[in-house]
This record gives sequence, structure tokens and C-alpha cells, in this order.
Amino acid sequence: MFYKANIDKSNNIREYEETFIKLIPKISLLGQIDLNENQINNISEIMKDKIKILNTNPSYLKRKAPITTALFLLYTGIKDYQEGNFWGPVYKELELEEDNTRLHEKLGEVFYYTLEKYNLIKLDPGRNKYVNQILAHALIVNNYLQEYFEEFLYKECGDFLDFSFTIEDVEKRIVNIRKDHKGHKNLCEDISTLKNKTKNLRAKINDYQLALENHQQLIKINKLIKNRNNITEIDQLLELPSDFLEQKTNNLAAVEGEISNYKAKIMEIESIKKKSNELLKLQKEEQRKIKNLKNKKEKIQAKIREESSGIFDQESI
Repeated sequence: MFYKANIDKSNNIREYEETFIKLIPKISLLGQIDLNENQINNISEIMKDKIKILNTNPSYLKRKAPITTALFLLYTGIKDYQEGNFWGPVYKELELEEDNTRLHEKLGEVFYYTLEKYNLIKLDPGRNKYVNQILAHALIVNNYLQEYFEEFLYKECGDFLDFSFTIEDVEKRIVNIRKDHKGHKNLCEDISTLKNKTKNLRAKINDYQLALENHQQLIKINKLIKNRNNITEIDQLLELPSDFLEQKTNNLAAVEGEISNYKAKIMEIESIKKKSNELLKLQKEEQRKIKNLKNKKEKIQAKIREESSGIFDQESI
């Protein structure tokens, strides 16, 4: 559905913007806003003046009039787009040189910003992010209208356009449409059922593939189960409490703690023994010194007795 913009000629870009904002909630494509030739020409004149502001204020159009800018690009494309040349007619409308890549990047950004801000349809941009979006919202550009009617509309809808509109023919047509709709609905249900069956089959196939991948392991496990009855050690292990290893680990830790204490005591005893040996060595050394002193004493005493005896012998003479 298309919506007319109820605004007379105005030189105020904000008036256009406010008018278009009111229409935005009703549309999905900017091409649904229907502008007449006078409105298009008036917007083009305003844009010639406002485009100069971008040199000093690059975000002016994005902030003040994004929808108006987008519609200027849109209707310029509708009027003049042909054979891949989009920006040439835009520069011509603005009376600017065509070789201005930075400018069409800025204008393209404003168009894309408008789509995002007002949650309008964004299509797959392909290799040309901005131009393809603008042309998609333009619906059909003027230079390709004849091609559209000849190559698409008449081929797809020609039988309907040539259809007789008598009451009987219309009734038959409606009956056929209903049958087609019912058949389409049944077909959709069948497709949904088949999709579910396919999903279930894929799940089963995955289970089978997993079983096949683990087939050799399953054979080994089955052999172990069969041979388990002949292995008493396994039965004994299975009878052990679930925390057996944990208990043994704790006991081992306790034993290791005791061993560590014993090692410390042994080291202490070794130290005492070493000191004891040193004391014994000192004792032996002292005993040796005492013995030497005792020998010296005895020698001195013997000498004293000897000398005393000589003195007594001289006195008696």
C-alpha cells in the first residue's frame, strides 16, 4: 500500500522530515511513500542547498533529515537510474561533479542509517551495500517499467489479465483458487511431516553409526563380562566399598606422615649421636692429657726423691 505525503511546497527540510516521520510506522519500504513531481523537485532544490553544509557538518543530514535525504536518493534512482549508473544522476541533481566518492559514501550511510533507525526492511546488499538497498526500496525504476511489464508481469499474470470477469467465470476462478490453496496447505503439511520423519531417521542413523564405530569396543566389553565369573579377583574388588581407594589413600597419607616424623626423630638421634661421639673424643683427649700430666708428676716426684737422697748422704759424711 502507498501513502501520500500531505505537504505543500516548503523550503524547510524539517517540515518534510516531520511529515515523513508520521508515515514511517505504516510502511516497510520507503518506496511506499508516494511523492508527486512538485514535491520531488522541491526536495531536490532543498538538497542542493543543504549538501553544502556537509563540508563543515558531516552528520547534519543524518541528524536533521535522514528520511528526506533517503527519499531524495530513492526518487532520483526511480527517475534516472539506468545500466548500473546510480550516482551520476544524483550528482547531476545536486549540480556537483560526479567524481566524489566521499560524498556518495556519506549519502549512502544516511540511507542505511534511516533503515536501521526506523526498523525498515534491509535486504542482502551484495557487493554494493548502499545502491542495492536504495533500488530495493524503489521497487521498480522508470527506465525498466516496460521490461517489467513485458518480461515479468504479463508472463506471470497474463492469463489472469485476459480472464473473463463474468459471474460464472469468477466463481469458477475462486473455486480453483480455493482448491489450489487447500492443495498448497496439504502439501505444506506433508512437507512438514516428511521433515519430521527425516529428522527422526537421521537421529536413528546417527545412533547406528555410533554403534558401528564402537562395535569392536562392545565386543571386548562383552568378552570381559563373560569371563568375569572366572576371575575371583574382580569379584573381590567389586565387593570392596566404593570409597576403598579413598580410604587407602588417606591411610597412606597418615603412614607417610608417621614415617616423616620418624625420619625427623632419627635425624635428631643422629645429631645427638654425633655430639656424643665428639664429647667422647674430647673425653679421651682429656684423659690422655691427664695421663701425661700424671706421668710428668711421677717423674718429677722420682727426681725429687733422688735429689733428696743425695743431700742426706752428704750430711752424714
